[in-house]
This record gives sequence, C-alpha cells and structure tokens, in this order.
Amino acid sequence: MGKRIILIIACIVALIITVGGVTGSLLYRKHIDKQTELTIKYIDDREYVEALNLYRKYSGKKVSFDEKVFTELKDTVEHIKEDYMSEDIDYNSAKDQLHSLDNFDIMGFDLMVYDCAKWIDRINASRVNYQDGKTYHEEGDYDTALEKYGLVLEDDREYYDRALADIEIILEEESESQDKLRVPSFDNTIYEHTYTEDDKEIMYVMIDFPILTGNNPSYESINNIIDSVKAEYMIEIDRMKEEARAYKDEEYFISSGYSVSYSVPYNSNGIVCIVLDGYIYSGGAHGYPLRRTLTFDLEKGTLMNLSDLISGDAKAFTELITDEYKRMYDETPEEYWSDSPDFVRKDALNMDNLNYYITEDSICIYYFPYDLASYARGFVEIVIPYLGNEWLFSFNYVQ
Repeated sequence: MGKRIILIIACIVALIITVGGVTGSLLYRKHIDKQTELTIKYIDDREYVEALNLYRKYSGKKVSFDEKVFTELKDTVEHIKEDYMSEDIDYNSAKDQLHSLDNFDIMGFDLMVYDCAKWIDRINASRVNYQDGKTYHEEGDYDTALEKYGLVLEDDREYYDRALADIEIILEEESESQDKLRVPSFDNTIYEHTYTEDDKEIMYVMIDFPILTGNNPSYESINNIIDSVKAEYMIEIDRMKEEARAYKDEEYFISSGYSVSYSVPYNSNGIVCIVLDGYIYSGGAHGYPLRRTLTFDLEKGTLMNLSDLISGDAKAFTELITDEYKRMYDETPEEYWSDSPDFVRKDALNMDNLNYYITEDSICIYYFPYDLASYARGFVEIVIPYLGNEWLFSFNYVQ
C-alpha cells in the first residue's frame, strides 16, 4: 500500500513537472515572439539603440527571431536608400542611420550596409556636382558648368534630367552669346554685268559684297552700312561706264573693268572686320588696286575707328607703327620713297586717319601704291602683333 502511494505521488510530480515545462516553453516562445515584434517596431521607428539592445539579448534564442529581424534590417537599408533618393532625408541622416545599422554586426548584412553607404556617397557627389554646375552656370562660367553637369550620374534620374535640361539652356545661351561675339554665317550679293554699246563691250563689272546672317539685331544696321558702301561703288561704276561710252570709238579704246570681292580676316570678341579688295581699270598702262576695310562693333552695329581698339597709351601705339616702318625701311630703303619715314611718323599722329584691318594675331596699317613707294611695290603693310603688346588693345584675341 505504501509503495503504491509513493508511486502515485511520483507520477503526479512528474506530470506537474512535464506540464510546467511545456507551459514554460510555450510562454517563453511567446515572449520571444513579442520581443521580435518589439525589435522590428524599434527598427521601423528608427530607434536603433533600443532595437540593438534587444537583438543582442535575444539573438540565437529562436531562429524566427533572427530571420525576421534580418529581413527587417535589409528592408530598412532599402528604405534609407529610397528616402535619400526622394530627399526625405539628407546625406548626413542617411549615413548616420547606416552607421547605426552597421552596429548589428551581422555577417552578410554588413556588406549590404557598406554597399548602400558607398552608393549614397556616389549619389551625394553627383548632386554636389549638379549644385556646383548650377552655381557656375549662374556666374556665367559655362565651360566649368558643363563639366560639372557632365559628372551627374544617370542613376540619380531626377538630378540627371535637371542637368540635361540645364545643359540645353547653356547651349542655347552660348549660341545666343556667340551671335553677339561673332557672326555665325555670311551670305553675299554678287553683281556681275558686261556693259555694251553698239554691240561693243565697254565695261565689265563684278562686285561681291557680304550680308551678315543671324539673330543679332545689330546686323540690320551693319548690313545697311555695307549696302551704302555698295551704293557708292555703283555710283563710281556708273561714272566709269559713261566715261567708257564717251571714248568707245577712239582707235586705242580698251574696255574698262571694275571688280571687288570681300574677305573676313577677323570675326570674334564682338568684332567683325571685312576687307573689300578689288581692281579698277579705265585706260592707261595699268589699273589701280582698290581696298576698303569695315570694322564693326557687333553689339552696337556701328563702325569702329582704330582708336576704339586701343586702350593703352595712344602715343605708345604711334611709336610702334613708326618704329616698325623704320625697321622695314632700313632693311630695304631702295623699295620706298626717301621721305616715307617722316610721312608715316606724321600720319600716325592722327590715328583715326590710318587705313587698317585686324586679323586673329595682329593689326595691319596699310598704305596704297604710290603713298610710300612705287606702284610696283604694291600695298605697304605695317603689321603690329598682339603678342607682346596685349596691354595696348581693348579686346581679347585668339593667339
């Protein structure tokens, strides 16, 4: 009897222990599940310190805890990336959050955090380049702005699209600016005609004049000035034609001729220089060369005097002209009139009376045949280079 009672008591105790163990295990699992939910909530609320404390306490206690927390952490990294892309958080906030997540020290997850941090660094650098491009654009430094915009990453789609839009604006502004700094293109008008009288040729004429084309409002004024010069030539042509008609029946009559064509030796920095060169023949041993130069301010649409191009000491520029001609004369004095150095010296005192044209590297002062030398010598050109004399000139030049 006593042994049976002891056995019954033992069974009851074992049952109590078993039931208690099962109940305790169930309660503990529920506790872990609750801690899982709390840890995930902390992560979701960006309360990483609290989440980390719970993770360190319960990691390894239950597989589902580790798996669910790991999944939440991965999702959080993606959310940080998305929030930064949409600018819901700034660069420093994104980096701080990633630094906090890196403290979980989970193998594999640390690489995800590292990759995200490097990606955010790249996007941040891209956006800095965009902002720098914007600043340079506003300051008018188009070359540097384009360089910075070119560094904006296509991955950052919104800023990349902004950069493309700004680049298009710059190109349009540069095009408009270039129209002000140089003539983009020229058209021309050619007048060619053979005048006859009683089926006899008395004069041949060919004149080729430029027309400025583009959006610059000043071109109309410049083209009008060119037209007025052309009209002057046509008056001279009419006079020569009538003179040729009067002498056409003479025994040794030779048909007259008049030709003019243009060149553009300088077209930059808001200045265009047009040179009209030609030849006229109206009888005698030989004809005579024509030359007229027109230098225009593309902003104002007006002709420029030589003095408009000189910002330094006018006396110094005059000395450059006389010294250069003296050098030319001393090298080959037989080519020039003996009094020509004095003539140039006096002539240069009145700068705006000088005939000149400009090129990409120099200003050329020129004299017609017979001015300083014989007809055979042709035009005498005194070339003053920009290089070494930059301080004298009021415009930049392309060397």
